[in-house]
Amino acid sequence: GSVYTYTLSVGGYALTFPVDVLAADITAASLRSHNPLSGQDTLKINLYSLSHRADKRPFLDGCSCFACARHTRAYTHHLLNTHEMLGQALLDIHNTHHYLQFFKAIRAAIREGRFGEYKRRMIEYLHAGRYSSMGEMMKE
Repeated sequence: GSVYTYTLSVGGYALTFPVDVLAADITAASLRSHNPLSGQDTLKINLYSLSHRADKRPFLDGCSCFACARHTRAYTHHLLNTHEMLGQALLDIHNTHHYLQFFKAIRAAIREGRFGEYKRRMIEYLHAGRYSSMGEMMKE
């Protein structure tokens, strides 16, 4: 894992940004995922948010991690709000898996000679979702 994924997990966040931005419809995805009222943005969702208390979906549709395959947003919301350590553990499993898949996609883009395109599409996704701080960081 990493300090980044751990910090997200402690805060009750699950990563949800598209890993394969070369195949994703980034504009539509970002418009659907940006909801500051529920504490989420184009990168993550906040499982402490009341909007997840009855949400039977996994953290991220299509994610193959243990947490997404077996647990729901509602269950994790409940675990976090009752201070059960399993809630943070499930988030840590998901976030670590998602982060590793992200770097796997970057390595594949480099191997295929498409990293420039990958980077450009990720920046477009981040800017479309108004999450400009990471987009600015990636321009460097």
